[in-house]
Amino acid sequence: MIVGKLEQYVLFPCFRMTRVLAVVLCASAGGLLFCGSSVAESSSSASAASEKETNGYTASTPERRVQGTEKSSASCYEATQLMEKASSAGSEAKSLYKDAIKKCPTLSEAHYGLGMALRNEGNNVEALASFQEAGTLKPDDASYLLAIGMTEHDLGRSEDARDSIERLLQRDPNSTRALQTLAVFSEAQGNRAQALEYLERAKGIDSSGFLTWFNLAVLYERAGQQEAALFAYQRAVQIEPRNVDALLYLARSLRTNGKIEEGKQAFARAAEVAPGDARVQVALGSILDGDGESAHAELALRRAVEADPKNLMAWVNLSLIQLDNHSPSDAADSAREALRIEKNDVRAHGALGWAMMELGKLDQAGESFERALEISPRSVPALVSLVALRERQGNKERAEVLRETLNQVRAERAAAGESVGSETEAELFGPDDGENSDNGARGWRIWR
Repeated sequence: MIVGKLEQYVLFPCFRMTRVLAVVLCASAGGLLFCGSSVAESSSSASAASEKETNGYTASTPERRVQGTEKSSASCYEATQLMEKASSAGSEAKSLYKDAIKKCPTLSEAHYGLGMALRNEGNNVEALASFQEAGTLKPDDASYLLAIGMTEHDLGRSEDARDSIERLLQRDPNSTRALQTLAVFSEAQGNRAQALEYLERAKGIDSSGFLTWFNLAVLYERAGQQEAALFAYQRAVQIEPRNVDALLYLARSLRTNGKIEEGKQAFARAAEVAPGDARVQVALGSILDGDGESAHAELALRRAVEADPKNLMAWVNLSLIQLDNHSPSDAADSAREALRIEKNDVRAHGALGWAMMELGKLDQAGESFERALEISPRSVPALVSLVALRERQGNKERAEVLRETLNQVRAERAAAGESVGSETEAELFGPDDGENSDNGARGWRIWR
């Protein structure tokens, strides 16, 4: 069953420019949502909310926030007008924020907006400098400290990032945003117990917070506490009944807990809220795949990539389904489309590797699997795939070395409470009884 990779949609900071988080904590490591609840509204309102959060203010806010000395300056007032234009200017936002800063260098919101625009381009180094300038101009603004901490985290400065967010928490011990962010950091560092502790604290401060319940559900689900996860998803949906992400996660959780009909109802509500949303089609593909309807699953995923050609998860899942449907050439094309979107996506490299194996291009398969392992050295699917490849190539010695590494990684991850997959090599790589057989030789399923 292709689940899984709904987690692309979670774990993103409130200052993110797009819904797809991957802090990856999010994107690659799966994730949690953390910021204001407006980012998780239905798709139409979420887009507008994201746009507002992107720039740190609503359309009416700049004039309200620029008061006193700044408001008396005509140039600073002009700067606020440029900020308003920037909030909906797309690719032109960066230049508009720079113009605003030229007119009013002390306008902290303009520096913050420029930082957001730079983050959207992937320029985290310059974004951090802009956020730090905003923080210097207005040291007590929690949004700036949060942006600094998250950008430091994305740059790999984990200690600095935690220090920044802990300073925010020291200033405001009741900051649920700070607690959410620290939970994300802890989960990324493998300390799930501490992550849950932060979220429980956030829940104690505000038990009606959508994000707290949603994140708790994600962590409970990862920890295998399926009943607790279901309860938390249900609470999240009660708080935001039109949240597409929450409805899709709830549908999956209901099915996991054996509540198939209720799961279908939750999925139907998501489809009603956002009928043309690629996420809904991806989820439908997962459901159909789990029900053994791979042909219909492929159709759903094709609709997903038509609706959103930049949907990484849809392309990867489509590739894996096409392998199931004995279309390795199509699977390779889909995996390459995914890699055009994100060149370091581990699952896309895994899917491409298996497509190459099915096409008999074993050297190219090896390149893909090795790249996946380079990106994620503790990836069980990458190691399993390499074992299968070396066995097929007749390199028993190398296969045995990889198998020892695989067993060690599985033991370490199991000890840390992480999922390591229940499939055995016999189940994945057993004898294939022919082209249409379902009895084996489908090792790509480890990537689901």
